[in-house]
This record gives sequence, structure tokens and C-alpha cells, in this order.
Amino acid sequence: MAPLASVQRLNANELQRLVFNAAGNIGMTEAIVENQGITPANSPTINGYINTAITMLDQLAGQYNDPPFDSGQIRKIASMLRRFPQATDRMNNRGKASYLRNCYTNLKSAMSAIFRSNLGLRYNATCDTFVADLGYNGGKALAGIMLNNRFIENEGRSGINLALGSGTRTRDTLGCSFLTADQIRALDIQNRRTSADFSAMVRELEGDVRVASLNMEPGFDSPATKGKVTAPEIVDPPPPANPPADANDLTGSWKDGQAIITKEGGYYVARAYFKNVPNYYWQAGYHEGMVFLKFPETGSSSYSQGQYFLFLYGERGIFVDAAIEHIINPATNQETLKIHYTYKDKKSWVAFSRFRR
Repeated sequence: MAPLASVQRLNANELQRLVFNAAGNIGMTEAIVENQGITPANSPTINGYINTAITMLDQLAGQYNDPPFDSGQIRKIASMLRRFPQATDRMNNRGKASYLRNCYTNLKSAMSAIFRSNLGLRYNATCDTFVADLGYNGGKALAGIMLNNRFIENEGRSGINLALGSGTRTRDTLGCSFLTADQIRALDIQNRRTSADFSAMVRELEGDVRVASLNMEPGFDSPATKGKVTAPEIVDPPPPANPPADANDLTGSWKDGQAIITKEGGYYVARAYFKNVPNYYWQAGYHEGMVFLKFPETGSSSYSQGQYFLFLYGERGIFVDAAIEHIINPATNQETLKIHYTYKDKKSWVAFSRFRR
């Protein structure tokens, strides 16, 4: 009889492969639809990518049955993709692409550990979260090369590098299944320039995801890598009567839900759910759920260095270096994140607030 670890490794990473491929096909489809729209010439290709993503999600949902995770969210994403032609019939190219992007962000959420705590609903990224990122951005980069669109290609490449870095840190923190440093170095991403070279790298990535090493200690693993192994029952202790507030915990909702901050791989990550979005934001690359601010956890420090997505008028937005200031006002019981940045030698800032919990 094979050791338990080897049994789980095969099952676990086969599920991660399905996540990787589903996200990759969504990423490729989104990039093509946003760049070209849907035409008689490309519709067979688009249908093929979407149907492949649906097949992968259906297979994943059929095996995704180890509590506390369930297949409900994954089946909803597959259903969204099946409805894509009808649901987006009256949308422009940007709207169709945004619909597909929402499928991807929902897949990322499904790959995160979500739980209720004394501080509200919490989202914890897992290795599978970044496997989804890796597939999605790999698909976008490959589509960018095929379309000869350097912006899409570079956006995808940047996303791949970010996913690899975040996934590695999460692997070290949680002991879940992700690529090793040697596997990442062997990809030689910067020298993959042609569509054939990049397609070969994507296939290598698929193999690396499948054989990525799984650390069985201390017994925790992420959603898709849970496999069939039965975890011991864990009973949560009762919450303390008056839980202490952590003044330095920035996770949760800001600006009435228009910004949601989570912790991912040692970083605070802010995603945008803005209301009354101006047209030039859309032109600059805005989409619901996008990351617009990222900075490392800094303990008790009131300042942190990070990156902020600057929405430029009339052109694509860019990430700029930023200093993030955490301000607490005891008189009003409010806290504010003030983001200082410089663009074209001009210093500026933006801020958003919330009442302290």
C-alpha cells in the first residue's frame, strides 16, 4: 500500500492542474474578447476555450468534496460560463471581458479559505489561489503574444511573476502545494518570447503544478489540494467575551465597501468595488475586484511602502510607488489610509476611511 503522502500528492495536484487550466482558458478568452471582440473568425476558438474551462471546472467540482470546502462556488462559475453568450449578448467588448474577469475572480475566491471570525468575514489566500492567478495570467500573456499586443503580454507576465512570488511565500507559510524555487528558475520566463516558446512553458507549468511538492505538516492544506484525506474534526473554542481590537489590522471593508483589504502572502491587498466609476477609469483598466493597492504588513508602523494603481486620463493606468500612512482619529473613532505618490514630479495623495471596529 502506497504511503499516505504519495496518495494525496497525486490526487491533490491533479486538482490544482484543473484549477490552473480553467483559469488559463478564462484568461485567454478574456484577452481575445477585449482586444478583438467576437467575430465569425475567432468564435470557434473562443467557444473552444470556454468549453475547456467548463470541462475543467466540472471535473474539479466532482472531486472537490472535502469539508469545509464544497463544490457550490465552482459549479456557479461553470454555470456563468455556460450563460456567457446570452448574458453578454447586449454588452460591448469591455463588458464581455469584464464578465469573464468576474468568473476568474470568483474562482480565486473559491480557492481561498473563507471563514467568520470576531472581526467579520475573512478571506485567506491559499496556494490554490495563486495557482489560479498563475493560470489566468499565463493565459493572458499567451494571448498577448498571439495577438501581438505587448500591453496584454506584459500585463500577463507581470501577473505570472507576482503569482509565483506570492505562491512561494504562501507555500512556506501554510505548507501547501506550490512550485519550488528550482522549478520557477527552470521556467526561464524572461526568454520565452514566441507563442511556441510560451505555449511550451505553459505546458511545463502545468506539469510543475501537477508534481509540486506537498508538505504534509502541520496537516493543513488549501481547497483544491485537500483531496480525499479526511482531516481530524476541529472544534472552535468559544470567542472571548470582549475580544481585544488589533489597531494595526487593516483587513476588511473600507469606504462603505468600495475597497476590501485582505492579507495575502505577507501583504495587504486592496481590491476595488468602486461606485459611480468615471469613464476614464474604465479606459485606464478598471474592473470590479481589481487589485489597486498592495503593501507589506508592517506590524506597529504607521507607514509602509507599496504600490498604488494610478488611473490615468486617456491612457492605460500604471502602478506607481507609494507610501501608505495609517491614521487613527480617536475623537471620531475613524481610521484612514492615506496613499502618497509622485507622478511626473508632482506629489499627490488619495485616502479612504472607515469607522474603527
